[in-house]
Amino acid sequence: MSNIILKITRLSTRTTGSYIMNILKKQEVCEVSRIVMSRYYIGNRQFKRAIIHVSFIEDNIPAYNLFKRLYKTGHAKIVHADPHYWNIYLQPARKIEE
Repeated sequence: MSNIILKITRLSTRTTGSYIMNILKKQEVCEVSRIVMSRYYIGNRQFKRAIIHVSFIEDNIPAYNLFKRLYKTGHAKIVHADPHYWNIYLQPARKIEE
């Protein structure tokens, strides 16, 4: 089980969690255990953001390159419908106080 959490912002309000899951699986990047979607505004424009809980990283070159870039720079791009892409960010883990 992975403790990796990713974030995608500025999503269309029509984007669904299942669509994101399917893209990540289709591109053989990772398997997702959960996606939390929320809405927000920039000015008067509405967007969605997705918090993605990664359950498994695939063992292949595309997945390696994506996560290498995420760990090095904190962000990467994933093409979901050429030429459209998402900026994906490595979400810092939250500390749980006991």
